[in-house]
Amino acid sequence: MFKELFQTITEQLRTRQFWTLWIIVCSIVCLIIMVFNSYLYYSHRPEQSSFLYHNMVLMGNWTETLKKPWTIFTHVFYYNSLWSLIFQMIFLYWISYLVQDFVGKNHAVSIFIYSIFLPAIVFISVNQLLSNSLIGLSSTYFGIMGLMVSAATIAPNFPLRLILIGNVALKYVALVLLTVGFFQYLYTGIAHLSAYIMAVVIAYAYMALQWKGISLNLFRKNKISKKRNPTVDYSKSKKENVVMFSKEAELNRILDQIRKQGVDSLSEKDKEFLKKYGADS
Repeated sequence: MFKELFQTITEQLRTRQFWTLWIIVCSIVCLIIMVFNSYLYYSHRPEQSSFLYHNMVLMGNWTETLKKPWTIFTHVFYYNSLWSLIFQMIFLYWISYLVQDFVGKNHAVSIFIYSIFLPAIVFISVNQLLSNSLIGLSSTYFGIMGLMVSAATIAPNFPLRLILIGNVALKYVALVLLTVGFFQYLYTGIAHLSAYIMAVVIAYAYMALQWKGISLNLFRKNKISKKRNPTVDYSKSKKENVVMFSKEAELNRILDQIRKQGVDSLSEKDKEFLKKYGADS
């Protein structure tokens, strides 16, 4: 059993290194913090637990943040509960796999990073502007929602099979989750809500700019083939094309090309077709 588990983890590290490592590191760090905090609580030393909290979470103003610059990075490892950690890591594993299939690993990781750290900057700025005393922000969830928005942007009608419901278009799942998140952060405060909106906007803007040929990719470009799909010769007229695709078949071809080669491999015609299909359906 342990041998099979080890082989599974090894394979995941090989094929999806960033996401697997992120989930493993987040889980281990968070569990250590929870165990340590529980120990301090039952040892009647809550002040030490508070010290750890204030040196890991994101501060609510730039003065404190500049004194503790590491909190820009450490705040992503702090979770309020074990259930929050489990839910977010399962959600991240699923949505990262989906987005990586659509746009490639480099773009998916870039969207995730932007959706984590730009909202963090917005949170600090808005919180200080409003002179609030709020601290603490778990922006890993913003990164996850950023991935969800990007997936819904590029393939809004991608079918998701939900238990007891059946197939549901990705855009409707994203809409429900975004609405729930909006009211949740509306309740917690304007600074949190502003950060949440920033995560949604940056994810959508990333994909919108990508369609126009403006890449915000933080990493080197994906190694992709510049050759067009040989099934259809786009240089020929419609009459000369021997193979005719239905709308559904053409969409499947484009999504398959994105999964294998990344969104950069699409021609302008492919991009226009994908956008039009999403709007028509």
